[in-house]
Amino acid sequence: MKLQRRTVVTIVACAFILTLLTPLLDGTEVKSAEGYQLYQQRASQGEVRLGYPFGYIEMGPTRLTPPYPYRIGFEYEAARSVDIFVLLINVAVYSLLFSIATSIGQRLVQRFSTQER
Repeated sequence: MKLQRRTVVTIVACAFILTLLTPLLDGTEVKSAEGYQLYQQRASQGEVRLGYPFGYIEMGPTRLTPPYPYRIGFEYEAARSVDIFVLLINVAVYSLLFSIATSIGQRLVQRFSTQER
């Protein structure tokens, strides 16, 4: 079954929105001052990346002194860069998953609608 153009555009738009929302769900939990210091070191070296399934936002060190345990997630001020190539790969992955789900859903609807007749 072939997907219509409007369905494909909707799938890609939903995948893009989901990709933009994934850094909000990602983060690191810091349980002690040593863990926070290690996080700051990793962030200053550019090793902290947020986003699913592949991290596409590079985070820098934060300016806060949190109570422990603390979950450090996406902070607009600490974002260093966005890797557009990885962002597009994430959009492609989510688009593929949504396309598969849509095709399965359409086939199920078609099968059940023909059984009712």
